[in-house]
Amino acid sequence: MTAPTPASQRNGPEFLPGLTPPEARRLAAALLGQAAAAERETGPGQASAPEGGIEIAHVGGDSYAISARGHLLLTDQPASAGGEDAAPTPTELLVAALASCVAFYVGRYLVRHGLERDGLRVTAKFVMAAERPARVGAIRLRILVPGGIPAERRAALHPAARAGRIHRPGVTPSRPPCGLHWPGAPVLGCGEP
Repeated sequence: MTAPTPASQRNGPEFLPGLTPPEARRLAAALLGQAAAAERETGPGQASAPEGGIEIAHVGGDSYAISARGHLLLTDQPASAGGEDAAPTPTELLVAALASCVAFYVGRYLVRHGLERDGLRVTAKFVMAAERPARVGAIRLRILVPGGIPAERRAALHPAARAGRIHRPGVTPSRPPCGLHWPGAPVLGCGEP
């Protein structure tokens, strides 16, 4: 897996590798629709949403566009669930939000303690609850720090991974299980999905 290309190095169509022509048309339509809605609400050239605001717009089929601070994401459903599999599902984005929040706080911890952040990776696995209503039953996160973690820092890394806003009481009903991993050491886990 390769790291995403920084925005400063993106050039032309390779910005969205693997985007099919229908997906590109849906994305373009969603972007134009968002721009038109923003101009109707605030006038040309003005900010469309206050800080922390998110807007969702139907794109077609089971696909929706998410707009946050001028950034656009798409969601869809897999073909097996009636979608076109053009984007991650909302559930996958929920888990991705948790994993990226953990990556951010662990990355900050590493920098604050003079440790290498380059190559930091967080992977997430999740299972759906067996009973209704449909919901995520458990999440398992793995944090890979290629440069390694000194033994005296390992215990403090776990709380750093839980420092994110998503983990705080009142935001999630329970803390999802997670595990920490670094080369040459066992996974330090706090539950299994």
